[in-house]
Amino acid sequence: MPPAEVATRADFTSWRIFSIDPITARDLDDALSIQPLPGGRWRMGVHIADVAAFVKPNTPLDDEAQIRGTSVYLVQKVIPMLPRLLCEQLCSLQPGDLRFAFSIVWEMGHDGHIYKEWAGRSIINSCAKLAYPMVQQIIEGCFDPNRWQTQLYNGATWEQVIFDSLALHGIASHLRAARFANGSLRLNNTKLHFALDTGGNPVSASPYVQSEANHLVEEFMLLANMRVAAKIAWAFPKHALLRRHPPPSDRKLAEFKAAAEALGVSVDVSTAAALQRSLTALSKACRDQATQEVMTLLATKPMLLAQYFCTNEAPDPATWRHYALATDLYTHFTSPIRRYPDVIVHRLLQAALDLSKQLQEPDNADLVTAPMAEHAELPASAPPADTATAATTAAANASDAVPDASSSSAGSLAAEAAASQRLDAKARSGPSSSTADSDTLWEQAEADDAVAAPREAASEALLKQHQLPDVITMAKIAKHSNETKLSARMVSDGSLRLYLCIMLKQAPKVSWAVVTSVGGDKFFTVYLPEFGCEARMYLNLMGVPLAGSWDGTSQTLTISTGHLAAQQPAGFAANGDVVDNPMTTDAEQQLTQQQEEQQQVQRQEMLLNSPKFNLKIWLECLPNGVLNPSHIPCAELPSQVQQFSRIPVVVGTYLNKITCHPEDVSPKLWVPCGAQAQQVETIANQAATAQMHPSVMAYENLIED
Repeated sequence: MPPAEVATRADFTSWRIFSIDPITARDLDDALSIQPLPGGRWRMGVHIADVAAFVKPNTPLDDEAQIRGTSVYLVQKVIPMLPRLLCEQLCSLQPGDLRFAFSIVWEMGHDGHIYKEWAGRSIINSCAKLAYPMVQQIIEGCFDPNRWQTQLYNGATWEQVIFDSLALHGIASHLRAARFANGSLRLNNTKLHFALDTGGNPVSASPYVQSEANHLVEEFMLLANMRVAAKIAWAFPKHALLRRHPPPSDRKLAEFKAAAEALGVSVDVSTAAALQRSLTALSKACRDQATQEVMTLLATKPMLLAQYFCTNEAPDPATWRHYALATDLYTHFTSPIRRYPDVIVHRLLQAALDLSKQLQEPDNADLVTAPMAEHAELPASAPPADTATAATTAAANASDAVPDASSSSAGSLAAEAAASQRLDAKARSGPSSSTADSDTLWEQAEADDAVAAPREAASEALLKQHQLPDVITMAKIAKHSNETKLSARMVSDGSLRLYLCIMLKQAPKVSWAVVTSVGGDKFFTVYLPEFGCEARMYLNLMGVPLAGSWDGTSQTLTISTGHLAAQQPAGFAANGDVVDNPMTTDAEQQLTQQQEEQQQVQRQEMLLNSPKFNLKIWLECLPNGVLNPSHIPCAELPSQVQQFSRIPVVVGTYLNKITCHPEDVSPKLWVPCGAQAQQVETIANQAATAQMHPSVMAYENLIED
């Protein structure tokens, strides 16, 4: 670390700071700290890896990071945005090593209210790398450090780390409750977590469950992103790189409303807050967890993708809003190791802090030097934030629980942005306003403009000094970042689906499915709660003779036993036996041709996506049978299928007809066909031992979009 660089940074090496990440994480972007202050308040710190200190503007390294845009997370590995020397070592906030960081420090009440705020570059020395399961055990009161091979550094003790974790959890629960009370929306879609054997093959999968430990980190990261967005939007109203989330599709919302009414629940989709309350009511009306997951899936479909944008592209701040988070200003600041927009935001934030310094605004430097309190009581946790009561009980005191721009001290990030937006609103209203105090407002706006002029000049100079892009280039970076983020997401989803297909190819499994829609007498679509995915099921591809009868009035499909009408290749009887062909004179050639055709028929009978697929033959040819650990019974025919019907299926994988590689999940109706399902002990044993080899894909930021 160059001494000149060290001299410009706040020294937090004596602070007790630790990271909380997935077990397999190596690129540690963020860390947290908390210290009691006199008077019952807390000094809360969010410390983010200072990647911008290593990735300088307009260098080959910066160009390559911009092109990649993001790290790509696969089941078995990560394709990093930055060289591994940086993302896993020099930038990563590894415990016991001095690291450059960009820190935001707040003086907070136990309810999450912000009284003071400081931001700047720092040096930290993390005392521990904690994992989500460890912190969850701390929250639940069952943590035993002897069960974890985690080393503490810098003289920290487990008693201190446990106290800090519980204090963070208490404040985070209040932040979460207040966020939902103010209209935030949460849609929990199932993501799979795979256990791999020593060869890297999937042997089991389970839903990745977001715990309170995940919520702890999530709340402070969201808060940091919001505060930084406010700061850079105030400093650079035309150059800021923000993230917005447009309102959902009206047409698809109407479909969601219709589905909810089928369950007897009237939903309100006018706002994100109303939708969240409706989802809470729906969760109580759903007859089981699977139906609840289907409703969440249907509520997700109307949602549009969140997008990066340069504020110069959207002159009206009303279009900057993030629908799901119910906030006017949002950006990405907390993951610069794996997202290039965060690197740009770090540069913007440093330029904004330099602007505040030039304007001689208070920086609250006394906050980082204030002495700690000798004793403190842990803050009490708030009630669960995603329930209907949260929106009513927390709303009454939301002004105290939520960081409020109007009540924050001078120099706070949100207060500055709010003042800037008020100025913009006054300027747009013009002197022709018909309100009684319009003249006063306009005079004040003109006075503010006089102050803003030198600020704008200083802003332009700082943008050049920090080598930040012009508005056109910034817009291009935003567009490219949207494209790379979407591509990375598609690749990650494809990796998950591929590993699921490989697992189900080796061991097909009987499971329950919930019908999401019925398409007449030919097909219906189901959701597989155990695997978190949708699939379409065609009656003529079930592998057994089925017939469908559609009642449009009741929207009901009746499935009954039918007759297979599959065409047989020439030279074969209906049962597949070879028949004589009197037109053939060369007996040897005829036999060879018949054998090839028979092999082709057998291959078609084994392909789950073939019209000639035969469920009975497929089950009999599986070397280990199928897994049915829950002993799910076969469907009884005739059977009536409607939206939200629960049906038994056997889930396998259909293969590409040419390459024979797995392509997608393929459920078939689980009906009696003369083959016995079995649970294979060898596969179960492999799954148990493979728990020591979890996949590397992490889901620490499921709500970030």
